Amino acid sequence: MFEERQKQLIDRFTARPNREARYNLIMELGRELPKMDTKFKLEENLVPGCQSQMYLHASFDGNTLHFQADADALISKGIAALLLYIYNDLPPMQILKPPLEFFDKIQIFSSLSPNRSNGLQSLLTRMQQHAIRLI
Repeated sequence: MFEERQKQLIDRFTARPNREARYNLIMELGRELPKMDTKFKLEENLVPGCQSQMYLHASFDGNTLHFQADADALISKGIAALLLYIYNDLPPMQILKPPLEFFDKIQIFSSLSPNRSNGLQSLLTRMQQHAIRLI
C-alpha cells in the first residue's frame, strides 16, 4: 500500500510541467485535507520547526496509526496532506520506511522554500516518532 500511494503521487507530480505547477498541486492537496477536529488543536500537537502553526494528532487502533493534521497556511496544509496520503492508516513499521527517493522523484524540495522544506521534514519526523513509540 505504501509503495502504491507513493506511485500515485509520483504520477500526479510528474504530470506537472514545472515548479509552479507542482507548488499549485501542493496547495490543491491542502484544500482537500479533511478538517481536523478542533479538540486536537492543542499545544502538545504542534509540530516544531514549521513556519506556520501545524498540528498533528495520532491515534492507534492496535494495528495502524491514524493521523489528523491542520495548519494555518494552505501550503503547509498541502505538505501535511501529502504526508498523510502516504502514511495514514499504516502499521507503525511502514511509517518508518524512508521516503527519500519518493521526495526526489516528485521534486518536492525544489518546489518549496527552505523553511517549508524544514516543516515537511519536521512533520515527517513527528509522524515517525509516533510510530517509534508503538514498536
